[in-house]
Amino acid sequence: MEKSRILLGSARNRLATNVDSNVYLPLSKNEKHIQDYELFEIISNTELYSQERENSNKYKIYGNIEMLSPLYGVNSAYSDITFFYDKTKKNPRANFSEYFDMQLCVFHDFIDSNGNVLTNIVEAPNGFYRARYKVISQVDKVKYQFSSYSTNIFREPEFSFEFINDIDLTNLTDAYGRIITELFIYFKYKPKASEMLLYQPNGQKIMFDETNNLEDVLLGDEYFLNKEAASTEITNKINYFINTREIRVFTNVNETQSEIKRLELKYNPFHRIEIIPLSSYIENGDIRTDIIPQQAFKIDETAFAWRDYELKETLNRPFINNKHYIFENIVLSTEPNLENENTLDFYGRYVYNQRTRTNLLNDQNLRIC
Repeated sequence: MEKSRILLGSARNRLATNVDSNVYLPLSKNEKHIQDYELFEIISNTELYSQERENSNKYKIYGNIEMLSPLYGVNSAYSDITFFYDKTKKNPRANFSEYFDMQLCVFHDFIDSNGNVLTNIVEAPNGFYRARYKVISQVDKVKYQFSSYSTNIFREPEFSFEFINDIDLTNLTDAYGRIITELFIYFKYKPKASEMLLYQPNGQKIMFDETNNLEDVLLGDEYFLNKEAASTEITNKINYFINTREIRVFTNVNETQSEIKRLELKYNPFHRIEIIPLSSYIENGDIRTDIIPQQAFKIDETAFAWRDYELKETLNRPFINNKHYIFENIVLSTEPNLENENTLDFYGRYVYNQRTRTNLLNDQNLRIC
């Protein structure tokens, strides 16, 4: 094959012979066979929207918090009980982030009454088990602000919150390989000077001073496992305890006598959010003839019971930009722990408000807070 080159007309010898050249130009392309039915298929926007909603595992968590606590607005150097109810000694615009951190958790596994991890929930006997929740978000990934003019029953401000990052549960399962059906918002109190945060993992209160990072496992609520009913229900919520600073507490109505004591408040640190609802109907099957789903419980050698997953659309939550928007109204109450001797001694005599002192033990309709 003779070598040839293309010249501009101005550079070409006018006596040269013109030559035609054939150049092979490959054209790359992607081929796809179009099936006939696709040309005539009617697309339903409603069905397409429903399919996208069911297949999406992304969630945006936000909402409103109503904080009910005698500690709200109290500065770190409070010295007597009057700081709890005297509004002139409180900061009326204290931010929620001064008192609590928030993180998201999912159910991880169960432990029995002896603290042993339940490795096989399918064949576990009926009974009470303590859940453990796994942390899936970081502390600094939450935005807080005042909820406009909204206030609680004490005319203290309410707060709006938003988890900055969307939560994707696509590849997340619990320790038993089951899909995630619920989230938990975890509230951890931030103790001020000389305060203590306690919890009660084995019947005895101990200091809670852990920093919770991603993948950490936290002790959670108590559940009752009922295999015949194919259910695990929360029967006893775990409490965290806040021991106040040593403060001056009045011991008589006239406030002329006082003692130095620590009072104790309690609160439940977990707020549950349903992600995928379970059917109210109990399904039964035989492993020899039926397909047994992963969420089933073993009743005997061949029989299983379970509840099917309902459609996400039954929760009636907004679905935009391929993610579910979940708005939660949360009441976070830190109330006096009347099982504590010092706290009962004080609140058993008085409940303070701006006008009256009322005997608490003689009026069971009063709210303790």
